[in-house]
Amino acid sequence: MGKVIKEARAEEEKRSWVIKYYSDNAKILCKDEVVNSDARKSIISFSPLGVIASIMPWNFPYWQALRFASPSLMIGNTSILKPSSKTINCGLKIQEMLEKAGIPEGFFKQ
Repeated sequence: MGKVIKEARAEEEKRSWVIKYYSDNAKILCKDEVVNSDARKSIISFSPLGVIASIMPWNFPYWQALRFASPSLMIGNTSILKPSSKTINCGLKIQEMLEKAGIPEGFFKQ
């Protein structure tokens, strides 16, 4: 999308970090939590909601898309990305990368 190489590398590092963070911490982040309340037993439970959609701007096409998609996919949601018209190829590359990594086809679509 026209970034200078220094900025592109910085975004690449953030993109890698967010994917690694959610993949390394998925079990911890998705663990049920017992909370204090007036009820006999209260639990916060994490479960998929279904299809999560996002409309992303052009300026950080990989970082912003993956910071939304990583936790959404981690919990079991499917994701739809509407990238900026200036960065459509970035969205296609993310979809290709996720499918190559093993995300079932159709779980992430642009």
